[in-house]
Amino acid sequence: MTSKEFSPWFDVEQLDRTALVSAAFVYQIKDASQLLIYPSGRSAMLFYGETTTGSALDETLRSMKKRFPSGRLRFRYRPDPNSTQSLGELLKRFEKRFGAFPLGNQPTAD
Repeated sequence: MTSKEFSPWFDVEQLDRTALVSAAFVYQIKDASQLLIYPSGRSAMLFYGETTTGSALDETLRSMKKRFPSGRLRFRYRPDPNSTQSLGELLKRFEKRFGAFPLGNQPTAD
């Protein structure tokens, strides 16, 4: 896997965190069971994130499972030493293409 390529998709329930890189990385979470409706199209993508710690990833995965309980959540990642900048670029591209951020990156009405 090069620094520009994402890993294969993993089922969130079966994700082996020991297989993840220990360095900074960006990641994506999608709902493999449906396409979601966005203002400018459809996408399975739920969330883009970046992290350097497993605990932050675990918290995000718990949050996504709680927020989207009926989905079949899948995860993939890409090692990236500039993960914060890359996340911003991924979100901008998604917003430009679909007219909004992924649902999981949008604020919730708690």
